[in-house]
Amino acid sequence: MQILVFIAGLAALVSCLQVSYRLDFAAVEKSGLSISPADVVLLAAAAVLAVLVLKRKVAVTRLVPGWAVVSLIAASLAVFLVNPSTPGIKELIQLVEMLLVGYILFRTAVNEGRGESLVSDLLLAAAAVTSIVALYQLLVKGAAPFETGGLLENRNHLAAYLVLTVPWAAGRYLAPGSRVPVGARAGAALLVLSAFLVSANVLISLALLMGVLIAIAGRNSAGLVSGAFGRLSLAAVVLVWIAATSLSPNVWGGLATFRTDVTGTMRPSARAKRLQADIIAVEDKPVFGVGLGRYQYEIGACYPTGCDKPDGMTDNVAAYDLKSDEPGSQALWEVIPVEGGLVLTAAWMILLVSGAVSAFRNGRPEVAASLLAAVPAGLVVPVFARGIGVVLAFLLALSDEKPRPPEPNPA
Repeated sequence: MQILVFIAGLAALVSCLQVSYRLDFAAVEKSGLSISPADVVLLAAAAVLAVLVLKRKVAVTRLVPGWAVVSLIAASLAVFLVNPSTPGIKELIQLVEMLLVGYILFRTAVNEGRGESLVSDLLLAAAAVTSIVALYQLLVKGAAPFETGGLLENRNHLAAYLVLTVPWAAGRYLAPGSRVPVGARAGAALLVLSAFLVSANVLISLALLMGVLIAIAGRNSAGLVSGAFGRLSLAAVVLVWIAATSLSPNVWGGLATFRTDVTGTMRPSARAKRLQADIIAVEDKPVFGVGLGRYQYEIGACYPTGCDKPDGMTDNVAAYDLKSDEPGSQALWEVIPVEGGLVLTAAWMILLVSGAVSAFRNGRPEVAASLLAAVPAGLVVPVFARGIGVVLAFLLALSDEKPRPPEPNPA
C-alpha cells in the first residue's frame, strides 16, 4: 500500500496550490470545469483505489463513514431533486472526491507504517510555506489585504486553510511532551505566528486562538490546564496572539458592514449586501435550496431592489462571468444554506461536529480543535474550496483513527 502513502503525501503537498485550469465545453453554455492539482491527485487516487478494491486489497465498505453517506445524500437531493445541472454535478463530483476518495485515501495511508508522520510533515511544510509567502506579500510587497493569499487565491481561502491546519499543527508539534524533531517544531511555531499576523478578520483570529488553545491544552497529558509548564504554554500562546493581532493590519477591518466609498459616504459593504441576498434566497427555498452549484446563478436575483449589486452580480444569468468565481469561494455558511437549504446545512454541521466528537474520543484533540474552529470560521470563509477540502478529508480521516504508539528510537 506504499502507493497510497505516496499519493496521500502528494495530495497534502499540493493542498496549498490554488492554481486551477479551466476546461470549457462549447456544447454546454458556461459549464466549464475548473481542475486544480488537488483534483488531479484525488482522481489518480480514485483510480488506484478502484484497482485495489477489485483485487480485494482494500475494504471500502468498512471505511465509509456515516457522515459521508448523510452529506452525499443531502448533496444529491440538492442536485437531482431540486435543479439538475452541469455545475451541480460538478460540485457533487468534488464532494465525492474530497469526502469519500480523500477520506479513504488518508485513512488507509495513516495505517501504513510511518504514513501518518510522512503526510503530516508534508502538510505542515505546505502550510508553513504558504503562510510565509502571505506574510511576505503583506509586509514586504504591500499587497492589498484581499490579495494576501500566499499560494492560494485570496485571503479568504488562506484563512480557511489556516483555520484547518494551524490548530492541528499546534497540537501535534507544539504541545508539551510532543516527540517531534526540532525543525518540525520550529516550522509549526512559525506557522502559528504568521497565521495570527495574516488573519483575514477578527472572527478568523479568534477561531485560530480558540483552536490552538484547545489543541495544546487537550494534548497535555497532565490535564487541560494542569502543570506549570502547561499553563505557561497557554499563556505564551495568548500573549503571542495579542501581540500579533495588535500589529496585524487586516484583523479589524475585515468584518466591517459599512465602508466609505470614493465620495466619503458610508455605504453597506459587499459582505453585508451579499448576506442580505443570502437571507432572501434561504427564505424563498428553505428546505432543499436553489440547487447544488447554483449559487452564482441565483444569488444576483435575490439582492433587494435598489441595492447596489457588486460587480458581476446581475439578474441576467447570461451576463455572469462564471469563470471569475466559484461557489466554493464564498463562505461555507453562505453557500450551503442557499444551495442545499436546511437539509444540506444540517448534514455539514453533523459532518464537522461528529468529526470533532470522534477525534476527542480517539485521543486526537488537535484534530477536534481544527474541526471545531471551522464551524465559526465558516461564517466568513470557505472550508471546502479545491485544495482546502484535502485538508478537511485528512482531518476527518485522523478523527476516526487512534494515534499509533511512537516507534522506539533505534539503539
